[in-house]
Amino acid sequence: MPSIINNTYFVNDLEIPKAIAQPSIGLNTPTATQSITDCIAYTEKDVLLRALGFTLYNELQTALPIIDGSLQKWKDLVNGVGKWEGLNNSKSLLAYATYYNYLLRQSDYWATTGVVKAESANATNVTPAYKLAYANQVFINKYQGENCKHPYFANGIGWEYKDWYGTENEEQLNLYTYLRDNSELYGWEASKFRFFETVNTFGL
Repeated sequence: MPSIINNTYFVNDLEIPKAIAQPSIGLNTPTATQSITDCIAYTEKDVLLRALGFTLYNELQTALPIIDGSLQKWKDLVNGVGKWEGLNNSKSLLAYATYYNYLLRQSDYWATTGVVKAESANATNVTPAYKLAYANQVFINKYQGENCKHPYFANGIGWEYKDWYGTENEEQLNLYTYLRDNSELYGWEASKFRFFETVNTFGL
């Protein structure tokens, strides 16, 4: 299946060491290239299926290989239009989601005795919690913004207030708001959108 982002997204701000294979002399230097590629494929599918639903996801997959010649709605979704920055840019929500998933997978791994953390020789291990929380929060902002799965209720004497935290004053539209504003164009139903939960520095 075609991917929207690739390994080159992880050499600057969202740096993953050895994300891109480098020419080596003599022995091959291990790289993270394939594992990142696999993580991109998994993450994109998970995020886009949650946002679009099965039917629209498959339509997008069909359009991706020929995105420049596809319908304008798919070009706009991928490349951006107006306040919507699109899915294919250096600050893509897909890049932050992939970075989060990759970091989470690499922080511990399965062994015969259970889940363990790798120990570094001649180095001090530090918690990835802050990087994980940051990547997750940026992703959440770009994916669903302040829109949430459950509404906030406030009660007073003789009144009740219900709010979904949605905001119309964002500099950049999040994916949920973009799809909601263009629901007729895409044939998108808000009920099919699956929200993500935020993660803090304690992993909660």
